[in-house]
Amino acid sequence: MRTYFITGASRGIGRATALALAEPGATLALAGRTTAALEELALEVQELGAQALVVPVDLRDLEGLEAAAQSALEVLGGLDVLINNGGIFNVRSLEHTDPAFFEDMLRVNLTAPLALTRTCLGALRASSSAVVVNVLSIAAETGFPANSAYSASKYGLRGLSDVWRAELGELEIQVRAVYPQGTDTSIFDDVPGDWDRSSMDSVEDVAKLIVRATMPDAPDELRMY
Repeated sequence: MRTYFITGASRGIGRATALALAEPGATLALAGRTTAALEELALEVQELGAQALVVPVDLRDLEGLEAAAQSALEVLGGLDVLINNGGIFNVRSLEHTDPAFFEDMLRVNLTAPLALTRTCLGALRASSSAVVVNVLSIAAETGFPANSAYSASKYGLRGLSDVWRAELGELEIQVRAVYPQGTDTSIFDDVPGDWDRSSMDSVEDVAKLIVRATMPDAPDELRMY
């Protein structure tokens, strides 16, 4: 069975993905900021027959992320699938998108996946079924008002996915990009705006798409729309 590393696992899409992947024989490294939520999830994963490793980490802390990932890999003894799911979302008009806000969004949504994937590269290279799954967004293909920072980060991750696919293919590491649209998660709790969350996709449906992306015969890009 396979070994997975999932960021943003403490809630939302990451949590649903972990539960969807949990099956007897699987091992999941659950990375996120909220240790208590990760520990609760680990118990649920174990009840489903999988093994779980809690990896507390803040994606803003790149050095801490790399160190935590390296320690986790030593415990896991290998890695088959890396799922770069963790991220942040907020909206600001161009007028109010100051450099600090912009750089924070890019650090979490773009630089952290690069740092983590680079750290995991050796373990992935040793796997016979290695896959990197980058969770993007409809905002990686379509511009929306007040989304300068978020769209830039997701367009950037889309670009990294294309580059890695070309670069890592010769190492037999598959790179997949998943494009959710609006998904009903707690990420919207503190975001200003009138969001019709009843019309959004469920985290369970997005998780199914991510699980599909981990399969050897999956297409390079998978969309909810």
